[in-house]
Amino acid sequence: MKIMALGDPHGSQKIYQVDLSKADLVLIPGDIGRADELRKYYREYYLTGKVTLSREEVIEAYKRSIDSAKSILLYVSSNSPQTFLVTGNADEFKKGAQRHGWSFPTLGEICRDFPNVKVIDYQYVNHGGLRIAGLPNHFDFSRISRHLLPRMDSLIEEAEREKRRAVDFLDTIREKPVDILLSHDPPFCGEYKGKNPGLKVDMIDSRMSLGNHHDRHAGSLIIREYLLSSESWPKTLVCGHIHEGKGIYEVSGVEIINCGSEGEFVEFELPC
Repeated sequence: MKIMALGDPHGSQKIYQVDLSKADLVLIPGDIGRADELRKYYREYYLTGKVTLSREEVIEAYKRSIDSAKSILLYVSSNSPQTFLVTGNADEFKKGAQRHGWSFPTLGEICRDFPNVKVIDYQYVNHGGLRIAGLPNHFDFSRISRHLLPRMDSLIEEAEREKRRAVDFLDTIREKPVDILLSHDPPFCGEYKGKNPGLKVDMIDSRMSLGNHHDRHAGSLIIREYLLSSESWPKTLVCGHIHEGKGIYEVSGVEIINCGSEGEFVEFELPC
């Protein structure tokens, strides 16, 4: 099966220049809509506790992000037979808005308008004999100081809930055959249990970090543990999130594809 993995679109116009028609399946690891304004808002909200954007400006930023996501999804739906995606941190419209008492749809609810585009968060699907598991964005603050950010306590509580759900899902598929794990986050690739792959798949620009990432590795330890301990490793892990880490790597015998962002993509084939 010919597969095209699109990097985090972030509402970029470059996506419309990508020819999707030659792929049997398109995979997107999340962050569909424009996120620059929301990123600024949340960095201020968590890093300083002070927000310069007004309430109306934040609401409009959410609306622009959702509208740009819908435009990307329409293009993908119109030009590919089937697309699977997972929710990225920039797609959490409903969760983010609920913090302020606002109402916006989830990415899954938005995708209902596009029948051949499906969000597979915490799902295990079989597509033409290809077995795919979907893991959305999840906070993993295990390597970040609890006291570094003004609102860290609330983030830690949310992170613990998301960690439990991610671990529970990976436990359910641990002994199942998985051809592709589609994940928003890459695995942590720094020193862990005496092993250090030394890969840049999860290496972050320290200026973009929400905290003190050890050695600038910002990937998920939850995924790294799964790759180390699973009795039926996935053949391929497709991820995004850390845009600087674009490339193809190998960790614990698994091919890791970080497909970058904003019009970047990776093409590959897997037997069904």
